[in-house]
Amino acid sequence: MMDKFGNSNTLERKDILDRYDSLFGFQTIEVLVADREFVGSEWLGYLNLNHIQYHIQYHIQYHIRIRENFDVILARNNNKVKARWLFNDLKMGQFKHYPKIVIINKVACYLSASVIKSKTGHTEYQFLISFNNPTKSAECYKRRWQIETMFKALKSSGFNLEDTHT
Repeated sequence: MMDKFGNSNTLERKDILDRYDSLFGFQTIEVLVADREFVGSEWLGYLNLNHIQYHIQYHIQYHIRIRENFDVILARNNNKVKARWLFNDLKMGQFKHYPKIVIINKVACYLSASVIKSKTGHTEYQFLISFNNPTKSAECYKRRWQIETMFKALKSSGFNLEDTHT
């Protein structure tokens, strides 16, 4: 938890994870999921690093949503395309991951997508980037959404997690 309101910056997020690592170790993190504001190149680079503890390498598995208009660089030929172009054959409710590594914000990752209905009822693409296990990205991201809606329900009933700080 942070002692401020608003979004965190990369340095603050790295500090939180480094403190977590010193207490519990990165190997205790099953997966990190995040929404579209967590896609900066420094942050993604940090998540992609090998974290060495006791001579064993741990990668933080993550699945982070990106905006629909992101440019993707295909690692195999250095061509730049819109993320949507790689998934233009998807139908409503389908999920697919691109099988090759792409570059987003100067960081190598995997890209997955699904077609969903937006809050307003329009069709939209949902893109997720992952360090590894892209086939599990939709499943993991759904869990994030369940947690977020649970906290929204708690807040709307009067519970405010921020008020529990001492």
